[in-house]
Amino acid sequence: MRQIVNTETPLQEFLLDAMKGISKTKVKQLLSNKAILVNGKACTKYNYILKENDIVELAQKPIKDTTVKNDTALVGNEPIKIVYEDNHIIVINKHEGLLSVSTTGGSLKGRKKDDTVSKKGSAAQIAAEDKNEFTAHSILNKYVKEKYSSKNTPTPRVYIVHRLDRETSGLMVFAKDEQTKNALQHNWEELITDRRYVAVAHGILEGEGEFRSYLKENAAFVVYSSPVDNGGQLAITRYKSLKVGKENTLVELTLDTGRKNQIRVHLKEMKHSILGDRKYGNIENDTWLQQDKKAGRVFLHAYMLNFTHPFTGENMEFSTPIPKKFLRAL
Repeated sequence: MRQIVNTETPLQEFLLDAMKGISKTKVKQLLSNKAILVNGKACTKYNYILKENDIVELAQKPIKDTTVKNDTALVGNEPIKIVYEDNHIIVINKHEGLLSVSTTGGSLKGRKKDDTVSKKGSAAQIAAEDKNEFTAHSILNKYVKEKYSSKNTPTPRVYIVHRLDRETSGLMVFAKDEQTKNALQHNWEELITDRRYVAVAHGILEGEGEFRSYLKENAAFVVYSSPVDNGGQLAITRYKSLKVGKENTLVELTLDTGRKNQIRVHLKEMKHSILGDRKYGNIENDTWLQQDKKAGRVFLHAYMLNFTHPFTGENMEFSTPIPKKFLRAL
C-alpha cells in the first residue's frame, strides 16, 4: 500500500478507509509495530493528523506482530490472565495470593516509596532470584522464554514496573525491555491517566470524598499516617460508595498518589478498614477472617488501569469485573 493524502485527516481514519476490511485493532497493531510510514518515517500515533500530499505506505518488512488479547499464562495451579501484550508491554490480571515479585535475597530493598519497584542487581540476577519463588514475574519470564526464545536472540524476559500486595488482586503492567521499564517508572505519575480500585470496607460508608495524610514506613515495615507533615510523603485517596450492604460497603478508590499500602492505611484511618486485612484491619470484628482463619485475600482489587503508552502515545484503557466474592461479602 502506498497512497497520497488528499485532505487533512487522522491517520487511523485514513487507514480504515484505505485498507478496506481492516479492523481498528489491526490498525493499532500495525502502528505499534512501526509498520506504517508517513513520508518515509514510522508513525505510531493513531490520532496523528495527516496533511494534504503526505505519503502513507506500509513498511516492506514490518516488525513481527506480537499483540495478543485475552490470552492466559498458566504455570502450576496459579493462573494469571494476560489481558494485553504488544512488543513493549504486558498487562495482566493478577490473582490474590500470588506475589508480584520475589522477596528473597533482599529483592525489594530497592523498592521506592511509592508502589513502583526499583530492584537492585542486574536483570539476570533478578530473574534468577525470582525463579526461587512462584510470582507473577517468574510466571511471565517463563511465558516469554517459551514463546519467543530462539538461538539467534538473547533470552527474553520481562521487567518489573510496579507491584501489588500478595493479598491484592488486579491489573498490573510489566515491560518487555529495559527501555520501556525506565520510561514507565521514570514517568509513572505523568503516564498514568486513571487508576482505580474497588474494596469492601467495614461498616457503612456513604457518599464520596477525599482523604489526605502523610505516610511514613517504620522499621517494622508498617506504614502509618499523620495529618501533618511527619517527614513522610503526601498521599491522596478519593473514595466513592458504590453499594451499601448490611454490614459492609463496596467502595471505589482513585489514587491521586501511589504510596505503599496507601488505600489500606487510609481506610483504616477512616475507621472503615478493608475486609480480610490482617495488617491494617480490625481482626477481632472481621467476620471474613473469623470464618476462615487461613484467608489469603484482602478485599481490594485493582480493577482499572489507564495509561499513555510510552512509545506509541496511545491511550491504553483496561478494566476487569468486580470480583463476585466482593458483592457476596456485603
